[in-house]
Amino acid sequence: MDNVLILGRGKYGKSSLAESLCAEYVAQGLTPIVLDPIGIEHKWEGARVTKEPKEFLAWFWAARDTPAFVEEYALVTKRVPGKDWLEPEFVLTATTGRNQIGPEARGNWTHYSCHRLTQLDVTLRDQCSELYLFACRDDDAYQLSLDYGRPVLRQAPALNKLEYLFVSPDTKEVTLWEVDPESLETRRIQRKLRPEA
Repeated sequence: MDNVLILGRGKYGKSSLAESLCAEYVAQGLTPIVLDPIGIEHKWEGARVTKEPKEFLAWFWAARDTPAFVEEYALVTKRVPGKDWLEPEFVLTATTGRNQIGPEARGNWTHYSCHRLTQLDVTLRDQCSELYLFACRDDDAYQLSLDYGRPVLRQAPALNKLEYLFVSPDTKEVTLWEVDPESLETRRIQRKLRPEA
């Protein structure tokens, strides 16, 4: 499985989408692990959830073939005086964590959610081949269009709330979707995207 980046403005649907993806894994019989430092409105039914970064990391390294979610990535990795700086350990979840159990299995895969591209370490960013892009700043959309080789991603700043662009890790096709925050269902939107923004 591929590491996943979920990026966009606050209150635009990132957490609802993450919960929807989590519910899909639970329906497949998996038990996702979740780091949710805020955890105010999130459901995460069927998942193992913590607000503590070190507890999450312990679960992550003990797990095998497990989907993981890191909500509000910048909150758990920022430098705070008097606290351990954990970003190097979280970068390892994107690199070593995918391959920790050898060629016979796929390792863990992680979904990183954040507001700004600059909040992510470049190495971690490069390890995310699947992208869910909500409305965001122009400079983030531009950089992601370069990173993924898809100029159409430059249209992201104009997306409505709950809409997102999905970049398939296999085909690199970009499609437009929306998430329902109540039911957590997603559906493809048939509105045409401009081929090149």
